[in-house]
Amino acid sequence: MRLAAGFTLILLAAACSGETAPDGPKAGDPGTYTRMMPDGARNLTIIRSDGTYETQIGKSRSVGKVRSDGDQTCFKGSSEGAVETCWTNGPIRPGGTFESTDLDGQTYTITYSPDVPVDEIRAE
Repeated sequence: MRLAAGFTLILLAAACSGETAPDGPKAGDPGTYTRMMPDGARNLTIIRSDGTYETQIGKSRSVGKVRSDGDQTCFKGSSEGAVETCWTNGPIRPGGTFESTDLDGQTYTITYSPDVPVDEIRAE
């Protein structure tokens, strides 16, 4: 569960170059966030406008609540005892990529799309 929440938070990070317009999209906005893993696996997170998220990591699926606080996006899974995890995000560059840094200082490149597919995670 922490891994799933972790990926979701990965989607939001720092230390990237380039800037976006102030009114452009920001990490944590509703949409689809994708990270390709070194082994070729795709990690997918969908953030919805109602403040909920779904994350697919391999065959593991997590759901819960998401909130943004400045340059951080925080996720809390819906399972009992879930702990909120926050990621620090850089600006979304043209093409939809940005960096997101987890609590351990690991930075990941994430691809953002404003589209929110209804059944994409379940179809994986």
